[in-house]
Amino acid sequence: MFDLDKWQEIGNSLWQHKLRTLLTSLGIFWGIFILVFLLGAGKGLQNGVYQNFGSLNKNSLFVWGQRTSLPFKGLPPGRNINISNEDFETVKAKAKGIDIISPRLRLWSTLIKRKNKTFSYTVNGVNEYFQKIKEVNILQGRDLNKLDVDHKRKVTCIGKQVADKFFANENPIGQYIDIKGAYFKIVGVYKSKAMGEDAKDEEETLYIPYTSLQQTFNKSDEIGVLLLTLKEGFENSEVEADIKKIINNLHQVHPDDTDAVGAWGAQEEFNMISGLMLGINAFIWMVGLGTIFIGIISISNIMLIIIKERTKEIGLRKALGASPLSVVGLILQEAIVITSVPAFLGLIAGVFVVEGLATALNTFGIKNEFFANPEVDLSVAIISLLIVVFAGTLAGLIPAIQAAKIDPIEALRTE
Repeated sequence: MFDLDKWQEIGNSLWQHKLRTLLTSLGIFWGIFILVFLLGAGKGLQNGVYQNFGSLNKNSLFVWGQRTSLPFKGLPPGRNINISNEDFETVKAKAKGIDIISPRLRLWSTLIKRKNKTFSYTVNGVNEYFQKIKEVNILQGRDLNKLDVDHKRKVTCIGKQVADKFFANENPIGQYIDIKGAYFKIVGVYKSKAMGEDAKDEEETLYIPYTSLQQTFNKSDEIGVLLLTLKEGFENSEVEADIKKIINNLHQVHPDDTDAVGAWGAQEEFNMISGLMLGINAFIWMVGLGTIFIGIISISNIMLIIIKERTKEIGLRKALGASPLSVVGLILQEAIVITSVPAFLGLIAGVFVVEGLATALNTFGIKNEFFANPEVDLSVAIISLLIVVFAGTLAGLIPAIQAAKIDPIEALRTE
């Protein structure tokens, strides 16, 4: 039941000691502000680090051929292992754990022409699944599809940087572009999801069907790299080992030769970064809660001082019939007020600063490879507020119990 007189009494008590109340509350305010701000900044750091993966699927695996290091079945070491169409089809059919797979055959520093403009860009030959492995935003037109690959169509999906260079004030869709003397029709324009130089590099790339690249540029049985994503529940290491075994068998490679086929998986690096982020968040919570704990101790000390100052008053209350429970309730309510009000204000201030920082970064177009979109999880903020209020209640509980044990006669004799 709401007791207005009791709340007025608490307000008067706090007002009579304004400076003490302010300094005590400031510790709680600062503690939760620091916690919320650090959590928001930690989220920004996490977003920044994760964005360095760019458009790469977090579950992707790259496989490519290298050189053998061991002799096998009369074949010498030092042989080049070139991934072929047969390798691609066999891996696609037999390897376990593959969700989607695409070849990637590259033409480096290729002269691209249109009218009187000539620039040098990278051309990638891929299939219809590639842009699901390296995800991009299609700005105009469409992505490459299965018919393009099956029918070896001379079509291309170009990056935004390429489109800006050749088609500054024109719609590139349906236009033709000269790739090493062969004309390809532009069917799409894409924008990278990466940041900084990574985004620029990706957007300076043209994608064409790998079958068209092989046929047009005399690379009939050549595939540079296999790119794939893993099915749910499969680990990077087991799928990698299975693919390497298949390719080694196709190319007569010694089973113990670890140099013949190279591989890199985003999953392992992503898991390592996730572990690092988990450690950073744990450190942030430790620092934030430690700061709050110091504030809670000060509240406990202040409540002991308050009880000492109001010993006669408490004794008089008990002499007039106040129950120990009502005395405990009065002290706890005061402790909760001193804790919850500055905690709530600290929470609001922390959220405001973090959101303000995020807005400023977006407004002024400030981009950083290791920091992006700081934000505060609402559920985490509420949990931190509840932790502070609960801790404040505990901080007032011991002084409250001591107050309830005060003997009325002894209290009235206190000077």
